Amino acid sequence: KCSPATYGDFIYIIMLARLLNINRNNVNLIIIYGEYRQSWSRLTKKGKKIFLNDLLKISKYFLNDSIKIQLITWNQFIKLNEHKKKNILFEKRILNRKRIYHYIFNFMNYFFYFDKKNFKKILLENKPKNFISVHARYNVKGKFYSSDISLERNMAKEDLEKILIKIRKKYRGYKIIVLTDLNGFRYYKSLKRKITNIIFSKEISKTFLDDAKLLLNSKKYFQYHGGGMGIFATFSNIPYLFCWKSYDFINNEFFWIKDKKYASWQNRYQQTFICRQLKDYLNLI
Repeated sequence: KCSPATYGDFIYIIMLARLLNINRNNVNLIIIYGEYRQSWSRLTKKGKKIFLNDLLKISKYFLNDSIKIQLITWNQFIKLNEHKKKNILFEKRILNRKRIYHYIFNFMNYFFYFDKKNFKKILLENKPKNFISVHARYNVKGKFYSSDISLERNMAKEDLEKILIKIRKKYRGYKIIVLTDLNGFRYYKSLKRKITNIIFSKEISKTFLDDAKLLLNSKKYFQYHGGGMGIFATFSNIPYLFCWKSYDFINNEFFWIKDKKYASWQNRYQQTFICRQLKDYLNLI
């Protein structure tokens, strides 16, 4: 009812659950469905079903088996809470149906600062293989979305072409995998005729989770502007280059060091900047 239908914000919840589970064996993750905030109206009925199913898949893959995962309605949650009297994180906000996702990244920034040893335990495993991954967002009306959505974070085909050409020149010995959904694949696939040794994720994967696995197995990850996919890289040791067009597109998070370091736990091979123009990003590759 108070959370958006966005993968990135949910991944924050997953990482928080991993953190809480370090010293506890009774962490439960409850996903409440059935009542949604206004922004969910952009999803089709099938889109909602796909998204909720993806949340369960992501949860089961990235969380320890000791964490119980439930998908229930609000009424079921209230009855469960009354019966078992569980401790609820951010209990007052949860019971008042207020959002919590927007606090988590900034909380993580400070947690790492005070407890680096435990924080490093939750970082996602990276098994680098001989390919580079590049995220390209292209959301349009279709079977997932019932209405037009903001196009500001979509990657123009000509912009992606310039990025891929620059990466290809620098990383000649590596395959490039473009992480995008089916609509993105249809829009960008003509670039295969222009740039050698590239494939699109939807040629070898079916789901958002499958794309995340590809990202976490890549040698390096590139992202220009929007996309929740990059949060998997943020919570890993994989080298990456992120740029946003302005701070206006970073809604809830703050840079640990302005203009230079997004996450307090970034290593020297992980770079984050504000790039107001594409040429600024290209110069960093």
